[in-house]
Amino acid sequence: MYQMLDLHRDAKRTFEEAGVEVPQYFGFMFCGPKAKRKLPLGCDKDWLHLSALWEKAKGPIPIYMGLVSALQDIFPECRRRICCVHYNRNFTKAHPGAKLHMLFWTACNAYNKQVFQQTMEAIKKESKEAYEWLCAEEEELWARYKFQADTKCPDNTTNFVESFNGKIEKFRFKPVWTLLEAIRKKFMSIIVRKFEIANGWSGKLCPRVTIQLKETEIAGRMCIIIPAGRGLFEVVEGNTHFKVDLNSGCCDCRVWDISGIPCKHAIRCILRDRQDPESYVHDAYTVEKYRAAYDVIMKPVTDPIFWEDSDCPRLGPPEIEVKRGRPPSERRRDGTEKRKSFSGSSTLRCSVCKQYGYNSRSHREGGKLSIWRGKDKPSYKSKTGSTRKVGRPPKHPSQPSNDVTSQPSTSQSKKGKKRKASICGTSVVKKARKGKASL
Repeated sequence: MYQMLDLHRDAKRTFEEAGVEVPQYFGFMFCGPKAKRKLPLGCDKDWLHLSALWEKAKGPIPIYMGLVSALQDIFPECRRRICCVHYNRNFTKAHPGAKLHMLFWTACNAYNKQVFQQTMEAIKKESKEAYEWLCAEEEELWARYKFQADTKCPDNTTNFVESFNGKIEKFRFKPVWTLLEAIRKKFMSIIVRKFEIANGWSGKLCPRVTIQLKETEIAGRMCIIIPAGRGLFEVVEGNTHFKVDLNSGCCDCRVWDISGIPCKHAIRCILRDRQDPESYVHDAYTVEKYRAAYDVIMKPVTDPIFWEDSDCPRLGPPEIEVKRGRPPSERRRDGTEKRKSFSGSSTLRCSVCKQYGYNSRSHREGGKLSIWRGKDKPSYKSKTGSTRKVGRPPKHPSQPSNDVTSQPSTSQSKKGKKRKASICGTSVVKKARKGKASL
């Protein structure tokens, strides 16, 4: 969202400086170096009009190899971020290791410069190659502490893109026209549903933000406050001291600065002054702004049979290229991604030691894998205190020994006699049937 606003702001300024009337809707297509002509967005007349406006404002339209270089040149004030999930996959492939993985996410999610630098030094001690690999990319693209405070958006992943892909998963293999129509109908209903849900909210803030404030308030109960007066406080958490300024809405941890939601240090100071923490949350998280975002209408489109005839060229069907084999229905997942669980629970729990992460077949004793079969099954104490072996009791009891304690009970002996009688009865019946058949 913030990137779109920056694009719109920069393009509008470009047209205004050149004395050109800003069009209501505009778009551009950048092609590779092998492209022979500019590809239009829409009909040729609209593209020629937009290209003429751009050439009048900034000269001829350049040709770029990729969207990143085009944005950096044409929209220099546009701020860009990369998804840390995909960035971590490339990092893990080049530099595997559980410790490096943990340090990578600590550096990505650090809100202040001090924590980021300490984590990078730890990465450098662990692997100098991994440190140089991370330093090759600009910190403004993936380090959270470098994010601009005016956007009030601490996200460093593209979860919204994955959500969009999940919504259109059923229509991804359709033709272009059918795909676009399915997306339009899908999001037409989503916008209406979101607006109706927002109309049912009664508070000032969105429900998730309200829950986050309550959780942050509980997390900040152990902080010690030292008031300085006029909205300034010094908060002690463990061995670290933080300066909080309620007037400017900032804290040394920079969580409040970047996200727009008061951190646990700020909420502790706000409650000390007997004020409402909701009044210190940025306006972007209010119900009013949420309703305004979905207070739009995607107008329905009539069937093509009711359209008027036009001189614009008609779009033909795409060329079908038949490939060998069955087409893939899902994308290739990386090794670090979670696999889809088709049935049952995805959580493994051992029935022997009641621990999570593995089952009874891979039971671990003292951190080592212990493989047991039959009589070697481990025993454990039940809730009543009795010790018994794991698993179903054997159907055929073992031969009795001379030990008195190992003698089978009367109930077990009766069950064995009944089982033998039933087996003998079935054998007699089978023999009689065979005799009749032979006659």
